[in-house]
Amino acid sequence: MTEMERSEVTSSTAELVTLVDMAAHLVERAPQQAWQCVERARYLVNVLNASDAQAQVARVAGVCLTTLGRFEDAKQSLIAAATTFTIYHQPLQVACCTRDIAVADYFLGNYPAAKAGMWAALTTIPCEQPLERGRCLRWMAVMANFLQKPQEAETYISEAEALLEPLDLANESAACIFVRGLLAFQYSAYALAFQLFTDAATRFETLGEEISLGRVWCEMGYTLRNQEKIDKAVVVAKQALRLFQRHGLTHRIGMANELLGTIALLQNRFKEAYTYIEVAYRAYQATRMQAWAVETIIVRANLDYYLGTWSVSEAGYQQALYDARTLGLSYLVFLTEANMGMLACNQGRFDEALVRLQNALEKAQALGRVGDMGHCHRQLARCYMGLHQSRQVHQHYMAMVELLQRMDMKLTLARAQAEYAQWCLETGEYRQAGELLDAARAVLVAYNAPVFIVDCDRQRAEVALKQGDWEQAQELIEPCRKVYVEEGLPLALARLQRIEGAVLQQRGQRAAAEVYQRAYAVLAGPLPLEAALIAVELATLTRAEHDALGALGWLRRAVQLMQQARNRVPTEQLAGQLAQQFAPTLLTALHLAYELQTPAEALAMAEDARAQVTRAWLDGQRRAQPSDPQTQQLAGRCYTLRKAIEQAQQAALATIPEQPVTPTISHPPLVQLYEEYDQALALWRRFGSGVVPGGVTPFDWEACRMELAQLPVGWQALVYWLQDDWLIGWHCTPSGIESWRHHLQPADQFALELCCDPAPYPRQRVYDHDPQTWYTSGPAQHLARVAALVLPPRFRPTHPVDLLIIVPAGQLHTLPFAALPWQGRPLMMAATLLTVPSLHLLAQLLQRSPSQAEQVLAVGISQHRNRPQLSEAGKEARMVAAAHDQAEVWCDDDATPDRLRQASAAGDLLRFRLLHFATHAWSDARYGTQAGIALADGDVLLVDIAQLHLDADVLVLAACESGVATRYEGEEQVGLALGALQAGARALVVSLWVVGDERSLQLMEWFYALRQEGREGPWSLVTMQRAAWERGISAFGWAAYTWLGTPRG
Repeated sequence: MTEMERSEVTSSTAELVTLVDMAAHLVERAPQQAWQCVERARYLVNVLNASDAQAQVARVAGVCLTTLGRFEDAKQSLIAAATTFTIYHQPLQVACCTRDIAVADYFLGNYPAAKAGMWAALTTIPCEQPLERGRCLRWMAVMANFLQKPQEAETYISEAEALLEPLDLANESAACIFVRGLLAFQYSAYALAFQLFTDAATRFETLGEEISLGRVWCEMGYTLRNQEKIDKAVVVAKQALRLFQRHGLTHRIGMANELLGTIALLQNRFKEAYTYIEVAYRAYQATRMQAWAVETIIVRANLDYYLGTWSVSEAGYQQALYDARTLGLSYLVFLTEANMGMLACNQGRFDEALVRLQNALEKAQALGRVGDMGHCHRQLARCYMGLHQSRQVHQHYMAMVELLQRMDMKLTLARAQAEYAQWCLETGEYRQAGELLDAARAVLVAYNAPVFIVDCDRQRAEVALKQGDWEQAQELIEPCRKVYVEEGLPLALARLQRIEGAVLQQRGQRAAAEVYQRAYAVLAGPLPLEAALIAVELATLTRAEHDALGALGWLRRAVQLMQQARNRVPTEQLAGQLAQQFAPTLLTALHLAYELQTPAEALAMAEDARAQVTRAWLDGQRRAQPSDPQTQQLAGRCYTLRKAIEQAQQAALATIPEQPVTPTISHPPLVQLYEEYDQALALWRRFGSGVVPGGVTPFDWEACRMELAQLPVGWQALVYWLQDDWLIGWHCTPSGIESWRHHLQPADQFALELCCDPAPYPRQRVYDHDPQTWYTSGPAQHLARVAALVLPPRFRPTHPVDLLIIVPAGQLHTLPFAALPWQGRPLMMAATLLTVPSLHLLAQLLQRSPSQAEQVLAVGISQHRNRPQLSEAGKEARMVAAAHDQAEVWCDDDATPDRLRQASAAGDLLRFRLLHFATHAWSDARYGTQAGIALADGDVLLVDIAQLHLDADVLVLAACESGVATRYEGEEQVGLALGALQAGARALVVSLWVVGDERSLQLMEWFYALRQEGREGPWSLVTMQRAAWERGISAFGWAAYTWLGTPRG
């Protein structure tokens, strides 16, 4: 090599060293220039064949590529560098490369790999290298904070600061302060976070590290946004955007655009927000930043929610939820769950909304995220508004106000005030609604949120309408219409048109119907409850035009929309609260159909309104894996509330030490706990049963009649609707339908209450008499009055073997129809009675194929710890087993709840075509969900029964009150019988009241003896009852038993 060549090599080697140093220096100041240095250094490495310098260049290239957002390329370069450093035995450099690879993995969303890599680097770097160890710990703090592990992040950043502070490096100090700001933001300490970010920004600006400065500006923008300092947030976000654009950093441009999009969303600039979010999403997709892409999907779904395209919004949330769970991003899972709860609430799926929002609230509380706690309380208050539960509305609203005031979030508080004003409107508190709206509007004007402002004005128009000030209402409507049209908000416009239609209706203008119909066309799909209210008003207008058929058509649509709304809430308790809102509408429709002599149409409306939730359950499909996270959280909530109830009971006892009285739920803390627990149990049954509820199809009389025609005997059905002081009935036969109705007088209502009262004393008073003189006794006269009400004028039993299908309503669910007088004898002497919750449900049950099982399970519990002993229960179980060839007996200690659950889980209960339980049972008068039966060392509640896997033709619950259920509006029954039908039974024998232990044994012996003779189904039960009557046993003994379900078995 010549001297000149050696000189050139020396010069090139010096340039290479300088280029590497310059690239490292410029990477946070001017990354594009840094990359030019890297490119030149790569060229020189190849020219010089400097394999020893190749690894160092590759590492700097990887760091530079990470800053530029080219994370996959960065990983490849860093892996190559680590490989070379390994060959040259440079473990410190290998560890630094491993750390930088982990940083790239973090941005790519590979969090397990990132955490593992960072930990491997930390354990490899020796203690005498505090700078590199401190950098590892600082990045570990960033990752832990992002993954919602703030305590872990706090530990890491404290250790990093302890290592880095003695080094007195300005850039490292600034970076630690920035991480501290991220932690403060995580805890919703926005004032502290802003202070820390400002300090970090000043330091980075002094150092000239523009990329770090831009990152801090972005976080300052988010902080200002959450503090609702919107104008300042926009300024800072645009500063960051311009900086990142100047340096050509695609992923950082995406972050700034995402920030601007969320700010624009707060300002109701929806189209502008959409543009920002689309730019951000494309940037994240281009740089393969999966977690950040999920965030933009959530924001885009939020936009679709505000724009009223809820199906698109829901699809977006579902995608975000799937991606977040795949990536293990607990915070994004929580955020998506909360937003899906908000959407479910608006769509009327209140049970789903409650589960999602309660789970989200608990997660926010665990993480200490005050802002998110306020959001959850706000949405829960909205849910309870829809369910008309005043106490819960006020409870969550006040909790939200306290949190938002603490954080000084005026804009969010103003929006919440407007929502609470809507509740005041619905409850008739117009003055308070007006005051809330005026206060909210003043804040919204200050924040320049045009859509939220006109939302307030729309509500103010509704207040004016309610107060009779139609001129003011009309003045407010016009500006609202303009904004809604400009912003493309069809749902908000339709809601406005509903108010406009009401104003025109009050003024007597014919245009009201046209405006109503435009609103109805938009709302009927996404908001069936609001559309139903419009349909009711259209019925009123149509009736005023003397068009009764047209009015009935609108009422029918209102009822159908009500059913659609209820079908979105597969929990009897919540669906019943929705049905209650429309009960007067249904009754009006039934009366009008009666007057127009269209009984089939009236029957269809009543059937569609009846037991809708139960039908959805029975038509559902079992989940393959019901133990999803949502269900597990709900189960944990039930357990926590149960423990809280036990503690409250102990506390109540402690306050009265001298009076050994068992605490009741009259204590205020217990009242609230029991309400929450009952609601949690109802939701647990909905989500934890392992069943996906099916869709509810409209009732078809002709299809039902064809199904009933397959029965082996003749039949007729008596169907009832009992509401207020009206009883409407339908007498259905193979040849057609006739209807009748009674306007109940005080004497009628007294007779019904007496004969249907499930309490022991009224039962004995009416039914415990000598059969020879019973129907001439005083109490029996009340029963005769009831018979005159519930048996139609043309009712004639055809043959004692033929079926009389009873579909009860209201109080009639606890009326023993078998004991009604008919021509001087009990009705069961003239027909075989079969009780079903609805004709529609009977048709569903008849479609179930007969059980293929052959065995019998008999359970008897004689010994009870906290209840009276049943000395004959074990004997009864053994009697049942002796009456069958293949039978299994569980008595006392052999029959535990755990054994029952384990047998169900193993599929062992599918072996039994008949199950018999002789034990204590009870109903639950409050909510129904705590009805249950007693086993050896514990209780089996409705929730447990509904989760069993059965293939039984008949389940005999020879226990007190096993047939009594809690009734909600819409004839929704929550009790043991329907829980068993859901579990897979086709029919049940249940009791409407307490039957003595010895009497029960005697009647059951006759019942099973008749089954051995070949009488099955309800014919075995009615024959037993006839035998009891003929042998002089009072109706109090035999009339309690009812066959419920299909006649097979």
